[in-house]
Amino acid sequence: MPVLMLSLGSSRITKLDNQSFSGLTSLKGLYLPNNVISTIEKKSFSDLTSLDTLELEGNRITSVEQNMFFGLSSLKKLDLSTNFITTLEQNSFSELTSLETLNLGENRITSIEQNMFAELTSLKTLDMGYNPFVCCSMTGFVNWINGTSVRVTGSCTDFNKTTELTMFDTSVCIVPESNTTQEKESDNKSGKESDNKSEKESTNKSGKQSDNKSGKTSDNKSGKTSDNKSGKTSDNKSGKTSDNKSEKTSDNKSGKTSDNKSGKTSDNKSAKGSDNKSGKGSDNESGKQSDKKSGKTSDNKSVKGSDNISGK
Repeated sequence: MPVLMLSLGSSRITKLDNQSFSGLTSLKGLYLPNNVISTIEKKSFSDLTSLDTLELEGNRITSVEQNMFFGLSSLKKLDLSTNFITTLEQNSFSELTSLETLNLGENRITSIEQNMFAELTSLKTLDMGYNPFVCCSMTGFVNWINGTSVRVTGSCTDFNKTTELTMFDTSVCIVPESNTTQEKESDNKSGKESDNKSEKESTNKSGKQSDNKSGKTSDNKSGKTSDNKSGKTSDNKSGKTSDNKSEKTSDNKSGKTSDNKSGKTSDNKSAKGSDNKSGKGSDNESGKQSDKKSGKTSDNKSVKGSDNISGK
């Protein structure tokens, strides 16, 4: 007589493989709740072609992988609730073409792909309650829910608010491009303004500091340098100039004085000499000449007179 139902709940089963249910082709219901099953090998249920109910709630399953439910083309109810499932691989339920009820509640799923259950054409009820769904990370799946006749239960959380999956508005997850552009432009403007302000402030500060420093330094340096240089230069120049001037002046004065003195002396002497000489000379010569002339004249006159007298 074929086995139609098999219940192995709370039996501390840890693993299922492809030999666990071999030959049970007539089995209708398999109940494995509250075990410690963590590993289900591929094609572990491949011989259960007549199975319509499979309960695996309360175990330690962490992921649902492809071909895990291979061969269960007649399955109508699958319960995977109260496990540790975090990952659902794409097409992991594709073999379940007759499935009407799927319970994934009370797991650790945060996001679901949009077309995860698209091939379940007979699905009527999908229980997703008590999972930590993040609304904006599964907008595609929410859109699928809104376009399907499947009854979906569950909620998601975003913006510090929890919303039923069927009531969540996915438009709040989309930031308008105009706002984004404006934000970017404002960020760029504010960034440029702050950069310009900081540059101006730093420039002013550095300029003032450099001016103060350079001013002090240049003042000190130029003051000292100019004092030293001007002092030395003026000393040298004034020294040289005064020396030169005094020398020139003394030379000129002494020269002029000596010239004047010698000139005057020589002039006086030569004048006096010449006067004396010329005076004496002229006196002597004129005296002599006058004496001669007068002598001659007197002689002539006396001769003529005597001659005249004697003649007479």
